[in-house]
Amino acid sequence: MRSSPYALRPLQQLLSRTDRNLLRVRIPTMNNFSLESVYSSCPYCGEPIELLVDCSVYEQEYVEDCQVCCRPITVHASVDSDGDPSVFVSSEDE
Repeated sequence: MRSSPYALRPLQQLLSRTDRNLLRVRIPTMNNFSLESVYSSCPYCGEPIELLVDCSVYEQEYVEDCQVCCRPITVHASVDSDGDPSVFVSSEDE
């Protein structure tokens, strides 16, 4: 069976060697991805909560609902040079 000149080829066959090396550098791999559990308390109800921090991102801010009272918590997470995460939580009003 002859292959069509329009047949799809794998991306690596279409790129030069230099382009392939650049592609490897720019695409994050799952090897750098790790989630760490950090414990804090809800700024509304005071109950202890567990937060998962993506340690491949050095600083991040996001909103997550409390697992107990369901109110929105602003989470400020950072990862130090040793890879240890820390969080600061606040209410939307703060």
